[in-house]
Amino acid sequence: MGAGKHEATRTNKALIQELYQCLNRLDMERARHLVTDDYVDHSMNLQGLLGESALAALFALVRQNFPGFHIAVDDLIAEGDRVAVRWTIHTMSQAAPALAHLNGGITMQGISIYRLDHGRIAERWAALSM
Repeated sequence: MGAGKHEATRTNKALIQELYQCLNRLDMERARHLVTDDYVDHSMNLQGLLGESALAALFALVRQNFPGFHIAVDDLIAEGDRVAVRWTIHTMSQAAPALAHLNGGITMQGISIYRLDHGRIAERWAALSM
């Protein structure tokens, strides 16, 4: 791998790691600078929103439904303009009413794939399991 590609891979990974740090701190102010104006989140409950609105909806979903939320990056793989993340979410207290049967919090694992464009996040696809 050439030096330029290696540096781009490292930069792309750092961008996604920063997004996950923002999620853990619920720092929407910083995170909004990480996405393109036409950012698309292909998650089922976020479709139809673009840019900062899509990201804000993700932050609201986390804040409202997952008290004590923390997301850990388990694997981070980058190639070209794509970054894939295998992650684990832990909540430290009971989750949303729809998940009330899960006492003491929940653990979810999943994979997200991001497409980057000029140093910002342009798209996200995610799959999760509980």
